Amino acid sequence: MRLTGIQSLTQISEPLPGLLEGGGVMTVPEVSWDGKRWFTETRRRRAKPGQKKRKRKVRIAARPAVGPAFNAEIQSGNVLSPWQNVVSN
Repeated sequence: MRLTGIQSLTQISEPLPGLLEGGGVMTVPEVSWDGKRWFTETRRRRAKPGQKKRKRKVRIAARPAVGPAFNAEIQSGNVLSPWQNVVSN
C-alpha cells in the first residue's frame, strides 16, 4: 500500500477504495529510535535490532460516497443500459 508516495508495510483487510467506502481496520507498523517519537515503518525505514516496534490498529469510518450516489442515479433513470443504443428491435 502507498501512503504519501512511499511504499508502506501497512496491512489492510481489503483494497483501499473498498476500505474507504465501507470502513474497516488497518494495521500500521511503527518504529521508534528514542522511544518518544514514532514513525511509520516503510521499506526504506525498517526497524533495526534493538529498536522499539509497535503495531497500531487504525479504524477507518465508512464514507459511502460512490455506492449510494450511483444507486440513486440508477433509480432516477440517469444511467442507461450499455446495450440500449446498440441493439435495436
